[in-house]
Amino acid sequence: MIINLKTALILVLPLFFINISFAIDSLKLNEEIYAKVSFSANVLEYPKTSTRTEKLGFLYNDNLTQKIKYINKKQFTEKIKIYLEKLRNLDDIEEYNYVGWTLKRTNMKMYPIEEELKYNIDDDIDRNQYSSVDTFEPIIVLHFSLTGEWSYIQTFFTRGWVKTEDIKIADYDIFKNIFLKSKLTVIKDRYEIGQYSFGIGSKIPLVNEDDEYYYVLLPDLSTTKLKKETIYYQKQPQYSNDLIRKIIKPLIGNLYDWGGKNGFRDCSSFTMDIFRVFDINLPRNSSQQSLIGKTLLQKPFNESDFLKTLKNATPYCTLLFMNGHVMMYGGKVGEDFSIIHAVKSLNNIEINSLTEQLILKEKLELHKKVIKINSICD
Repeated sequence: MIINLKTALILVLPLFFINISFAIDSLKLNEEIYAKVSFSANVLEYPKTSTRTEKLGFLYNDNLTQKIKYINKKQFTEKIKIYLEKLRNLDDIEEYNYVGWTLKRTNMKMYPIEEELKYNIDDDIDRNQYSSVDTFEPIIVLHFSLTGEWSYIQTFFTRGWVKTEDIKIADYDIFKNIFLKSKLTVIKDRYEIGQYSFGIGSKIPLVNEDDEYYYVLLPDLSTTKLKKETIYYQKQPQYSNDLIRKIIKPLIGNLYDWGGKNGFRDCSSFTMDIFRVFDINLPRNSSQQSLIGKTLLQKPFNESDFLKTLKNATPYCTLLFMNGHVMMYGGKVGEDFSIIHAVKSLNNIEINSLTEQLILKEKLELHKKVIKINSICD
């Protein structure tokens, strides 16, 4: 999927949209991501060893802030802080990096505990929840907790702690053989194959195929067959507005979910998952994502500049950034402009879902809040 030219321009919705279909140079874009964002990494080319100093640097990036005041609604004390440091097992870091994959969708934590860390006792956001990692994701295991119950891993998009029971550590050659195979890309959320559930953008290694079936590998290294005519996965999806709208439509109304703790999405995991379908490995948070792609507009600007930029921008391939928030541009709707985002609240109005909004009709005044607009496709 390494073509830089638009290959089709077909009217599909006469009043509002055109379907733009083209391939993106995902390899080049991912190289840019890995170079610019230290939390991202090409896990298939990760070194077999890392120095103790490097690993300590990774772990110290996750130090607790003074804002953490509560743990499971109880006072966060200095004694608890010392205990958490002990659990991280920083005196026993080895240089060897293990390889493997996730056996199921698993939550990634800032510290090797299940407990919630919060700024305020009634805070909805668990600051210990970093992200979630989908089923059968390739990972690098950098370190283990004091008890061994948790593993500190590197994924393509970030690092953090996951339960050791949720991952499989494997031989390096087996790991490379599995993840260098051709893959099917899941384009439906929570798509189930047997006991396994896959999310949008998940990759399933392809072993073989015939006229009727794909034969795929599952996390327990068993194989199964999938009918080719299904609408839930594709082999080498090509970027198109039609496909993105098809993927997004069933997600509208899903709950906003900080860090994906409950199996849904926050703003940046939504954009990350959508672009993952097209082999683009966006980093995990909005500030990191704002470093990627071509900048179309950056503060300072006025409303006229803002609307003109949107008018000429590529729908679904353009991201709008506020401080701590990212939105996907959904294109023109008549004389208005659509945005799609997972958001807790906007303009002091509680939304708490993945939603599509019209900028002018809903008087969002985004030109006052947006600080940058980037194109991923350019």
